[in-house]
Amino acid sequence: MASNIPNTGFSELNVTDFVECIGITDTGRVREENQDTFAIVNHRGVLCCIVCDGMGGPKGGRRAASMASQFIKEGIQNLESPDSNSIKQTVFESIKKANEAILAASIENVELAGMGTTCLVACFFRTELHIFSVGDSRLYRIREGNVQQLTEDHTLVAELMKAGLIQKTDNSTHLISHILTRSVGPSSNLQIDYLCLPDGPVANDVYVLCSDGLYNCISEKDLTILAAGDLENGCRHLIEKSNSNGGFDNITIVAVRFKAAFPVHLEDISVPQVFAQPHTVQVVEAVDDIFSPVLAEYLRQIKNIKEEKHHFKILISIALASVMTIWIWRELETFYSLKPPSQQEQQASQVFTPKDQSQLDLLVKQNFLKNRLDKLYTQLDIISAALTQEQNEVVDSLQKQKEALINQINQKSTELENTRQEFKYWSGLQTRMTTEDLVNLASEVGKYNSQLKTLSEQFQVSTWAYLNALNNQKPESEINKLFLERREREDLLKKSLTDEVQRKVNEFAKKLQASQLELAFFKRKLADLDDQIAFFSSMQNAKDQGLKVARDKILQEILTLEAELVTLNKQASKF
Repeated sequence: MASNIPNTGFSELNVTDFVECIGITDTGRVREENQDTFAIVNHRGVLCCIVCDGMGGPKGGRRAASMASQFIKEGIQNLESPDSNSIKQTVFESIKKANEAILAASIENVELAGMGTTCLVACFFRTELHIFSVGDSRLYRIREGNVQQLTEDHTLVAELMKAGLIQKTDNSTHLISHILTRSVGPSSNLQIDYLCLPDGPVANDVYVLCSDGLYNCISEKDLTILAAGDLENGCRHLIEKSNSNGGFDNITIVAVRFKAAFPVHLEDISVPQVFAQPHTVQVVEAVDDIFSPVLAEYLRQIKNIKEEKHHFKILISIALASVMTIWIWRELETFYSLKPPSQQEQQASQVFTPKDQSQLDLLVKQNFLKNRLDKLYTQLDIISAALTQEQNEVVDSLQKQKEALINQINQKSTELENTRQEFKYWSGLQTRMTTEDLVNLASEVGKYNSQLKTLSEQFQVSTWAYLNALNNQKPESEINKLFLERREREDLLKKSLTDEVQRKVNEFAKKLQASQLELAFFKRKLADLDDQIAFFSSMQNAKDQGLKVARDKILQEILTLEAELVTLNKQASKF
């Protein structure tokens, strides 16, 4: 879509003369390393702002983000006579090259396997704004006090929201909020959202590029602080607020504010302010469908949560896990190197295959209705308790559950940190094996492994025997025999060391992934429990009449949904 702002008379306009621009990145309160990166390029009248949020482990995430940013930066800097078409084609080509380079690097180095990055690019040129987006980094516009998100999130949560399976308010805290459906690097399949903004920029506009570490910890209203005052101070205030609200991820912000002297004003726009849908460009065709076991694990975790409650104990079956996997994860890049599914899992995944899209939609709708009914029944129980004067008992019970859950989370956090340190040690040892003497390393590892300790001692014995034979000038045949025996034991020691280190690296990599999923699972349970406590607390302060009204509304919705579920079950029986 082309811009509807007039271009007549602006062929010589240098947009950089009319803007303030600042970029800041911060590690946050939880992450050990900052895997975000940003760049601001000012070249021949083009102002190009880039935000990349890397993923794929401590080594891969930062590298992937830096590679993508650098490819785009160099592409813009190599433009000799920029125009709308050349900017568009250059950014497309740069992201494509970055995708190929990141994928190639991850294939060559197993430690970088699965690395990738989000990629958000905003190119301001004359009176135009060209937007390119892959992933969940966002671009906002602040105009006359109103904040508008100009990009779409390429996440599993966003897809579920579009399908009506989760509420919008669940987005930032959802267990799978971090799972992307598009990114640069992990796959040969690359899709880029592109939009030439039809109603901007204009004088006094503010444009904000940011990673999810910022927008998940503040509200959109908080961004309005950038509309006035010192721009850098405003950005730093937002980062400080994100950190004070948890700082759960790396935080990056790039803000561009147009001065009042910019020659295009709101009244000059020839179209009303509407949100224009971006155009998705398939830059690289998918070679293979990519399946991630993370989704199946998530569905199993959700199933376990619901089985602990007394309404709709079986929320989702293995068959539905297979269906959801086929439906959503066709283009989902995987960022985890998990083991191949066992034979039992492979057989389970073949239990059910939908006959057509209508049957798939029907199953997804059934799942959504059961989930919603489960929540309604929980709220109904709380209201009933409040009406029967059981407030104190319910509060005590919920608080005890919360305390127990917090203890579990603390325990799991400790276990996760211990596992992370173990993985760090063994993966570091694997790196040291390329530069240090393996015999000496075997002695070090022998402290933890009795077999290696025995082999190391046997090698030392054979070494002393060989040296003594040399010093005592024993017969050559005896010396040669001892030499061969020593070499055999040395080869066996080195092979055993290599195998043990690789086994430990694989073991703790899997434990680390499992611990991360388990901790996320418990945190989600805590969030659900907090919702119940908040709901009950609000009920405690209401009068009986208000409780009865709330109860009746819930009952009415339950009856409606139960009736709809019966209808869906009848439809499902026809397949």
